[in-house]
Amino acid sequence: EKVVCKLIKPKADKEDEDFRLRFIQAGIMKTPELSVFEAQQEIGSFGERIHRMFSMVRELLETQDSKTFDKLYERIEKYEGISDNMEIEIAKYLDQVSDAHLSDDTKAKIRAMLREISEIESIGDSCFNLARTIKRKGENKEEFTAKQSETFIRCLSW
Repeated sequence: EKVVCKLIKPKADKEDEDFRLRFIQAGIMKTPELSVFEAQQEIGSFGERIHRMFSMVRELLETQDSKTFDKLYERIEKYEGISDNMEIEIAKYLDQVSDAHLSDDTKAKIRAMLREISEIESIGDSCFNLARTIKRKGENKEEFTAKQSETFIRCLSW
């Protein structure tokens, strides 16, 4: 099965659209330090996903074609749901890890990681709220003022 999965890879976009943790596997709990390392990798993947979502919001702002706009909006909406699930699953995993006997350093890492996933998920929520604002603007046939457009573009350019 592993060989087949390596040989036949899903399309990159499709893989992004599905929710699954890539680094944390279910089953036997490893050492707490190894588990924390896996969670760190998963948090990195979570951050990359939210970065892609942020880029989609920027693209949404510039999109003129309604079909492209709708597809992009749906993707952002799906990413928001995925981000909620990722936060929950990573937090559950870290909670399980924290049940083990841990060093003070590892406990501090886990607390920091829980804050990180909360902040990353909050950024995902903000991206979705921006997308909804852009969508409402289009539905109501409204335009941003020059100052609003300038501020919006400045916020999305980094």
